[in-house]
Amino acid sequence: AFAAPSNIVKAIADSLIKDGVVRRGRLGLKVQSVSPELAKTLKLPKAYGAYVTEVENPKTTVKKGDVIVSFNGREVPSMRALPKMAAFAPVGSTARLGIVRNGQKLTAPIVLMELKDAPKNVRAAETADSFPIPLLGIAGTELTPEIRQKNGISKAVSGILVTKVASKSDAAQKGIKAGDVIVELDKKPVKSVDAVAQWAAETAEMGLDTAFVLIDRGGERFFAVVKFSVPED
Repeated sequence: AFAAPSNIVKAIADSLIKDGVVRRGRLGLKVQSVSPELAKTLKLPKAYGAYVTEVENPKTTVKKGDVIVSFNGREVPSMRALPKMAAFAPVGSTARLGIVRNGQKLTAPIVLMELKDAPKNVRAAETADSFPIPLLGIAGTELTPEIRQKNGISKAVSGILVTKVASKSDAAQKGIKAGDVIVELDKKPVKSVDAVAQWAAETAEMGLDTAFVLIDRGGERFFAVVKFSVPED
């Protein structure tokens, strides 16, 4: 369980006295859990910390792809622990994040934003035309204006809409489903069918057996390490 240090408890009490409400902090980052498989891919000593999939906070040097392993000197044991640590920190204060970037340990400052409820956009895949991506065991389609409108996908999101996932594929096991948008494959932006075809050709030439896939789901992003050799339904 996460216990708040006395100085943080005092800061919360001061906020309550000053504002009449408890203003909880947030990092302004989108993160995901670090699975043992992801930790191995990122060459981490163990599965811990929080993997950054998107940076919304302009007042930080944290980058997408960093792994946050400590908050103000305290280890971040899991992704779930990080929001709790941030929530107890005063809004507007600067926290020190210990990060791992390309195998190197660094310290990144970040100014805490205020935690507010945000509506989530839930969508389902509504499209008829799709093409197969055999390596991943899915089918997808390009994001035309019509498909964006039908599926509630923002113009800010680029990628391929997933229309079907083979039930026995590793993609399905990793939680990828119809309605998700594949934004990147192996850290390369995916904006068209041609981009996917080129990625598949390059992957085959290199003899790889997994893909590092960035998924957007209703504005929330996460990475999945997906194995190839996909069985058919």
